[in-house]
Amino acid sequence: MQAAKKAYAYSVMADESCDIAEKEQLSIEIRFYDEGKNTFREVLGFVELTTMDAKTVASKIDRFVENERLEPGWRVGQGYDWCFTMAGNIGGVQKTVKEKYKKSFVFSLGKP
Repeated sequence: MQAAKKAYAYSVMADESCDIAEKEQLSIEIRFYDEGKNTFREVLGFVELTTMDAKTVASKIDRFVENERLEPGWRVGQGYDWCFTMAGNIGGVQKTVKEKYKKSFVFSLGKP
């Protein structure tokens, strides 16, 4: 994650799924350009979810970014699947995050 801390911009992609123990997990991918290696790289982390509402998921993503000591203002992209909790433009995670990080471009994964 050290290289990600040096990046001037990064994006966050997140998706939730149930693991083999039937616990909800949020996978969080940080994508950034590594100048030292002259390539794009990804770092993946997992966070357990006890609640699946947009506010909680957005909070877990923020806490992950804070724990990794990434500069919040350098978040320029966010991506989610088409699940309403994640991609809903009225009350979904992407709306909640977009209100906090105005420069964060939103993209969705999968089909509408």
